[in-house]
Amino acid sequence: MVPQPQRVAIAVPPGTKAGLWPFIVTCVLVGIEIAVAFIDLIVQAAGGAKNTKAMNLLKKGLLSAAVINFHMTWCIPFSLTLTYIVSSLSWSMGRKKCSLFPILNGVACFLFLGAAIYSWMWANDAEIMLQICKNLLIPLGLKKSPEQLRLTIYTPQVKLLVDIMVSWGYPAQCVIVLTDAFLAICRRGSDRIIHLLVRVDKYDKIHVKMDPYDLISN
Repeated sequence: MVPQPQRVAIAVPPGTKAGLWPFIVTCVLVGIEIAVAFIDLIVQAAGGAKNTKAMNLLKKGLLSAAVINFHMTWCIPFSLTLTYIVSSLSWSMGRKKCSLFPILNGVACFLFLGAAIYSWMWANDAEIMLQICKNLLIPLGLKKSPEQLRLTIYTPQVKLLVDIMVSWGYPAQCVIVLTDAFLAICRRGSDRIIHLLVRVDKYDKIHVKMDPYDLISN
């Protein structure tokens, strides 16, 4: 008869520098964002009359078109990277599932990515919306063109709100994750409990493996 494995709980202390590499990676991403914004300011200052238009956009809560385009392209994978950093910090620090920084980061990431994708749908003369109308809405009986939809779901007010979220969603996420990674360096997280399955065979050899339930739950 094969002996049944015994489930043993072990407390694993977090690393003393659990937030070091996440902090370094986050600093690199924040540095890229600051560099792009700084270069854009230099270009605006050299633009003369164009600078007035940029200042008017800033008064509305918007960044320049160049920075918004940068956010809608490169910053989408950067945003997902920041979300992965927060998740890895939560795992390594043994946090509870409902903690402050993961929630704040999740909200900022959701708003930013949702606004960026929605803005992409209307870019390039609404090519994506045209395909949605042809392949989805018309077969469902909703015979409306992208221009008709634009008048109802992409009004100037909606576009302004979307552009604001694209402008500031990613910078807000950078601040949240940078603060989280810095605090992770300064404090010690709680012990993470893992469960091992220990079994001794008939030859008195000890077999140890991690509980599959822990792998799924983590």
